[in-house]
Amino acid sequence: VMKEKNFSLTETLKVLLSSEHFFDTTLYNSMIKSPLEFVFGMIKEFDLFNGNIIDNSEAGNPDYVIPEQFSDPLPRSFYFFRSFLWSLSNQGLGIGEPPNVSGWPAYYQQPVYDLFWINSMSIKNKAELSNSCTHWGKWISTNIFIVLDHIAYLLSYENHTDLNALLDEMTDRLLGSPLPEQARERLIRSVIGSLSLSYWTELVDDFKTNPTAENRDNLTGRIKTLLKQLFQLGEIHLF
Repeated sequence: VMKEKNFSLTETLKVLLSSEHFFDTTLYNSMIKSPLEFVFGMIKEFDLFNGNIIDNSEAGNPDYVIPEQFSDPLPRSFYFFRSFLWSLSNQGLGIGEPPNVSGWPAYYQQPVYDLFWINSMSIKNKAELSNSCTHWGKWISTNIFIVLDHIAYLLSYENHTDLNALLDEMTDRLLGSPLPEQARERLIRSVIGSLSLSYWTELVDDFKTNPTAENRDNLTGRIKTLLKQLFQLGEIHLF
């Protein structure tokens, strides 16, 4: 193809990238995410940079004003990305600190391939990071946390009032593969307990028609549980 197209890389890449191998379903979820893909995938998915800033030391203070270094996007980016650089390092990928002059082992390099990114320490640190991003808020400075707007995130899904349909949509977006039935049932029970699926619909509709603090807190708590459990699935580490 290169010869026929006068060594055009564009035309050659069109042929390569339209190959059936690039769309083979057996290759889905076959590689372990590196810390970069795991961490920045989460930042992008949740739009965490634009999350809510809270100061734990000022909880309940109605007169509290967020300091400029966290409200202004430019200085905020320093604290925000400094925190995530620490998270990357915790998972074995310290930016600017490769293990040797060759950098980090490539995913296709023998003998460990992409298994390089999974060990007892990194898997624990990944779980702690996902818990903080989906549940408690991500630490970015002393007493300062950046918190996901859980309800805004929920409403970004088309099927947010139907828990089963929502799980289908979430797993397609976050996992890229169907959710095992046993895992689905475990997720549903963790979110609504022994209640019927209609309870979730009522929760969402109650908030949308009457967005009181009580309704917001009730729905937010369920979303936190859902996301926390979803990010504990082994499939979340694959792509």
